[in-house]
Amino acid sequence: MKYKNLSKALSLLTLTTCIGFSANTYSDSMRCGSKLVKSGDSTTQVILTCGEPLQKEYLGTRVTEDRTHIRYSNPDHDETTGRTYISKKEVIVEKWTYGKKGQFLKFLIFRDGVLDEIETGGRY
Repeated sequence: MKYKNLSKALSLLTLTTCIGFSANTYSDSMRCGSKLVKSGDSTTQVILTCGEPLQKEYLGTRVTEDRTHIRYSNPDHDETTGRTYISKKEVIVEKWTYGKKGQFLKFLIFRDGVLDEIETGGRY
C-alpha cells in the first residue's frame, strides 16, 4: 500500500516538473496561427509571422553600457595589467500590441529592433 502512494506522488511530481519546464521554455514566445515568434526575433520577422500589430508605441530610448576588460601580461616582470573599455549605446524601445477579440492581449517589447520580452495583458 505504501508503494502505491509513493508511486502516485512520484508521478505527480514528475508531471508537475515537466509542466514547469515547458512553461519556462515558451514563456517569451507567442503563437501566431501555426507559427511562433520568440525573444531574439527581429521586427521584420514578427511582422512577417504575425502581421501588423493593433498598436505600436514608441517608449523612448534607453542608454545601455557595455564594459570590456582586457588584460595584458608582461612575462618579463611577472605582472598583469589591464584596461577597461566602456561603450555606451542609445537603444530605441517600442511596445507592440497584438490580440484578437476574446483573447488575452500580448505586449511585445522591442529593444533596438529585436524582440526582448513578451507580456500578457487582459482580454481584448
